[in-house]
Order: sequence, then structure tokens, then C-alpha cells
Amino acid sequence: MPTWLSAHKDSDDSIYRARRLQNVAQARFVLGGVLRRLRNTLKKLEPPMRSSIWSDYTQMAHYSDQQTATKLDFVQSAAEYVQAKKVLDIGCNTGGFSIACAKNGADVVAVDYDAVVVGLLWRRASVEKLRILPLVVNLAQPTPPTGWCNQECRSFLDRVRRCVESPLCVGLHGSGFRNSAAADPNHFRPDDRFLFQPRADLAGQAAGAQKNQ
Repeated sequence: MPTWLSAHKDSDDSIYRARRLQNVAQARFVLGGVLRRLRNTLKKLEPPMRSSIWSDYTQMAHYSDQQTATKLDFVQSAAEYVQAKKVLDIGCNTGGFSIACAKNGADVVAVDYDAVVVGLLWRRASVEKLRILPLVVNLAQPTPPTGWCNQECRSFLDRVRRCVESPLCVGLHGSGFRNSAAADPNHFRPDDRFLFQPRADLAGQAAGAQKNQ
């Protein structure tokens, strides 16, 4: 086919020659038009915003604004107190606590089983250039090892134990954590430190007691 096409090619190749515009202003105008069309094309390719049962969780009337601020202050104070550098946020939702830890200088692995909220966190972390790795993980059934003899790809719990040096786990109440596979002490090291997100009415008391230590 290439040989047949080359035998029938047009001898006039002027249409492939670079054309020079008469002045810089005209060239900038043409280039600007090309870039605007490309930008509009890229916007059309953006995935549509989806919603889920958990995507509006932070807007639900579970807590007052003051209670939400108290919980956030507790997490920030605790992260500073233990000097967390590697944070594992379990049940991250849209990532309010992950973002707070990341802005405090920590590298965060944020997991949730809801793909929509993980996607929202990924978009925000990308825009704000935060060191957050959002992952869709059901901690009640975490990703197992796979591949030949289950040795090619390590399990999620094994991988997170290796990459998170001092996990600070937020987002799970005690009962939820006990029911998850991560509650197995063999998955973590003796010096790992855990922070369980308290109820809003207790967060203020805990934060005050912590600051007094």
C-alpha cells in the first residue's frame, strides 16, 4: 500500500510548507484561536460530576459548623502532637481531614470504598497540588495479594504497611475499625500510632486535654 500511494502522490507539496504570517500580532491571534479551540475540546472530555449516597455527607446536618470545626481542630492538633509524616486516612470521604494533614506537611494515603468521593478528593488534591494518594478500598474486604502464587502483587494491607511509616488513622469509629480487616495487629508495627476520630461532642474535650499535656 505505501508503494502504491507513493506512486500516485501529488507533485505539488506546497500545501505542506510552513506559512509565515505577515506580523507577530496576526500570528498571536491565530495561535490564540487554536489554543481556545483545544481548551474547549478538553473541557468537553471532562468526566461528568457524579453523586453517590456519601458524596454529600459533609453537607448533611450531622454536625453543626462549630462541631465540624472542633473535629478538624482535634485532628490537626493530634497530627502536630505526634509529628505525623505518613498518614493513612481510613474512611476519608471527600478528604477534609486528609487535606488538613497534607497541608500540615504529611504524605497521606486516603482510602474509601465510595469511588465518587475518592474521585472528588483526587480532583481537589490535583488542583491544590497536595501530597495525597486517594484509593478506592473497602477495608472490610481489602485487596488481597494476586498473581502467580499470590506473590506478584502484594495485598493492600501489606503495601500500606510498607509505605506508611507512622499511620495516623482517622475517619473510623472504634466499632467500625474492629470490624475491619485492618484491625488485625499483625498488619501494623508496634510503634504505629492511631487516632480514631471521636464524636464531635467529645472532640473538644480531647483536644483540650491534649493541649494541656
